[in-house]
Amino acid sequence: MVTGDTPNIIGKGSPSGNSDSGILPMSLKILYSFGQMGVNLPGYFFVYLWTIYSPHGGTQLMPAYMLGAAYGVGVIIQAIANPFIGNKSDKLKWKMGRRRPFILTGFIPLAISFLLLFRPISTNQIANFIYVSVDFAIYNFLYAFVVLPYLAMIPEISLNSNDRVKLLSVGSYFNAIPTILLLFIAGILLGRGYSFFDVGAMVSVVIIISFLVPLVSIRREKFQSLSPQSYNLQKALGSTLRNRTFLMFIAAYVFIIFGMYSFVNAITYYTGIVILPGSSEPTYSSYSSFILAIIFVFLAIFSVVTIKISKKLNKKKAMIILSSVLAIGMVLLGVMPSNPPLELLIPILAVVGMGATAPIILTYAILSDIIDEDELKTGYRREGMYFGIQGLIERVPYALSGAFVGLYYSAVYLPSSSQTAMRYLAFIAALSTAIMVVIFSRVPLKEKLKG
Repeated sequence: MVTGDTPNIIGKGSPSGNSDSGILPMSLKILYSFGQMGVNLPGYFFVYLWTIYSPHGGTQLMPAYMLGAAYGVGVIIQAIANPFIGNKSDKLKWKMGRRRPFILTGFIPLAISFLLLFRPISTNQIANFIYVSVDFAIYNFLYAFVVLPYLAMIPEISLNSNDRVKLLSVGSYFNAIPTILLLFIAGILLGRGYSFFDVGAMVSVVIIISFLVPLVSIRREKFQSLSPQSYNLQKALGSTLRNRTFLMFIAAYVFIIFGMYSFVNAITYYTGIVILPGSSEPTYSSYSSFILAIIFVFLAIFSVVTIKISKKLNKKKAMIILSSVLAIGMVLLGVMPSNPPLELLIPILAVVGMGATAPIILTYAILSDIIDEDELKTGYRREGMYFGIQGLIERVPYALSGAFVGLYYSAVYLPSSSQTAMRYLAFIAALSTAIMVVIFSRVPLKEKLKG
């Protein structure tokens, strides 16, 4: 039941002003999706931090467990900031909208703080630990400040449930294709002797461009009249955490995040120990870039399949099926022989890429459906708070994945058993994803409340 004096406008109007169908024009889908590069690219290039500061077989500027701790602390800062920023962006009333002022003031400092992580300041381990911890904390706060309002625009600019899957599919191409290109370029540059700082500078420029395009092109936001001005932080948190569908969705989602990013964070170690055992640091760092790039090639290819599955069945079933595929892919990586031939490696990476479309494409479309359900009950649009709580809880397994990899590598690495230890990481990722599938199968998701 809708409460208060605010009218319920679900299904009415269009944020583009062009249609009453709630369908976002393809031109605006493309322009909005530029921001997906800034959302996703940095996380994939953080894998190099392990090689910069704590390389396998090289000089350590800090132990892996220290880097894992710095990583974890920074992500926790982001987690804490998320609900505050989300609530503030829900209630903000500016001429340029609720979300765009955050992007405008934060995207350039975000790119600078990212770049500084790739420039160690000392050979002293403690000095580097303090430096990385502080800069990573700054980066993570700015990431929440920019990315959360950007993502909260999804259910505001695309009002139709199926159209959101299409929007996020377009976004997946802006995630996958630039990632593929930049990872290949990074692999080539590193193989030719360029520094990690050079690679970081390239990515920082892309971050700036990625947020600048939607900032200047997506000018209208819907639901300003449904901004919950009466909701203080405590009331907003309480209302959000009473949504059973949301809580079950998040309980499932944290497992796939932990599993996926535990393996992503360890990709340079996995490449140097399992795929190219005995190789030098420049070689396995370069090759790990190509491994990730190949996964994203298949992610882009299978994005179309994800749309068809979610449309023919529904988003919930599609999430279950594709997450199961991801778990199978992780198992295959765990049992794959060392120094595998390409005719074996590439099909396995194809399975992983197909499965990875589940969290990358479907997550925010599902969350947008949950927000629609909440509006039917409350009469308010609280995208920022929902994305904020999702970000807060998601950051916990994300932080734990970085800390876990650092501790795991420091604790279990022995030349005689290192391959077995790295394979266990793949099995841990598969198990965590399988747990997600079991929990998510019980989420009482209501889809297509709009359109």
